[in-house]
Amino acid sequence: MAQNTSPLWQVTHNGVTTGKGLVATRKIPKGTLIIEDMPLIKFDTRIPSAEYDDDNSKFFRQERKGQANIIQKAVSGLSEEDRTKFRDLHNRKESVGDQRVDDISIAENNAFDFDKNGTKWLSVLTVISRVNHSCAPTAYVTAFNTVDGVNLGRTKLIASKDIDVNEEITCEYSFRRPWLDVFSERQRECWRGWCFVCVCRACHEDERPRVLREWGQMRDMIRDILAPMPAPGNKKALSERVEDAEVLMNNLAKWGFSDRRVANLYARLAELNDRAGRYQEAYNAALEGLYIEGNYYDHDEPDAINERLSAVLAKAHSKLV
Repeated sequence: MAQNTSPLWQVTHNGVTTGKGLVATRKIPKGTLIIEDMPLIKFDTRIPSAEYDDDNSKFFRQERKGQANIIQKAVSGLSEEDRTKFRDLHNRKESVGDQRVDDISIAENNAFDFDKNGTKWLSVLTVISRVNHSCAPTAYVTAFNTVDGVNLGRTKLIASKDIDVNEEITCEYSFRRPWLDVFSERQRECWRGWCFVCVCRACHEDERPRVLREWGQMRDMIRDILAPMPAPGNKKALSERVEDAEVLMNNLAKWGFSDRRVANLYARLAELNDRAGRYQEAYNAALEGLYIEGNYYDHDEPDAINERLSAVLAKAHSKLV
């Protein structure tokens, strides 16, 4: 079971956005596996993934009404030590003096969701549930193990940028809102899902004008890069699209984004380079995307992004040997 400290990080009140959070105790390079964490509790919501609402409200309404008592059964099955750890996590609401209701609120504030066999599961993690949100994160949560057994729900936290000593380790809580959204929409999502006002570096008053400008430019670039591909013979358009994509990838890395959305953009960059006959560049972009994709899976699992990246990699390799 994970503890409150490691050679890379510690759980602390000091130097974090709010409450307890994770702070780096040494420099952590981008791509480093910060922790592989096991759930305190995990449970099947019994709601089909396709019908699961964005903010978990349907499931937690059912729990508060006592319709299934899924959370209470999971908490009751914990050891006394793990139950104490669970109840020490942040509660999004003031205690109402009813432990069952308090436990539901703790789960609501700290759970991550993943899909398994067509239904939505929730997992409250020992350490990763301590990680505070940032719209411009330093790490990302990924690779929920969906194979039945003792490792079900095991999760990785990976550095999405170089993290300095004493810098807070943060992640994005929601991938459902539009990426690189404006300040008001980001705040609305944080309040709707977790009842907090975000005070991350991207939401800081002094940074908002720059974020509005730079993120707006990146949204436009993403739209243009994902537009239909230029014809193979249109070298000028291909060259311009490739240059824009490379600038975009650098900007996204600067802001700490390195997740499946970025893998999808690497797939497009690889395809653009392939169409332009730039096979070494196509190979490199495909490798970058596959590296991110590889962090999402603990076993073979078909995926469209992975297939696109693998196809370009194989073709580029055949051209280069």
